[in-house]
Amino acid sequence: MCHLQSGKPSGLQETLAAWSGAEAEAKVFMVGGVSYFSGSADDSGAKTFSLVDGTIPGMRKAFICLVVLDSDELTITPGSVGVKLDGSTANSTVVMETALDFTVLEWSGLISTAQWNTVAQVGPA
Repeated sequence: MCHLQSGKPSGLQETLAAWSGAEAEAKVFMVGGVSYFSGSADDSGAKTFSLVDGTIPGMRKAFICLVVLDSDELTITPGSVGVKLDGSTANSTVVMETALDFTVLEWSGLISTAQWNTVAQVGPA
């Protein structure tokens, strides 16, 4: 089943289930859509992922953590840093480690100062 966001461009979905070998390398997400993390809490080591710049103004990218990751958090680094929900804190990383942590980022456009800004969030730092 595919869970799409309604309204602005959203893309499709991807599910990242196997953490094996992911500890020492950065993974790149698809641009737009929803990325679900369903790895096991038994998988060791922190995970790092990179989000490349958007392609359409208003494009949204959602991240949902489906399992508790204990002390082995998942760190997402946007390519172009925007702001968090408070409107002023730099959105340099999103850290998720609890089941149902949820973040939605929106690409601000195609100009030289375009960035990923947080538009919705539950749980992550």
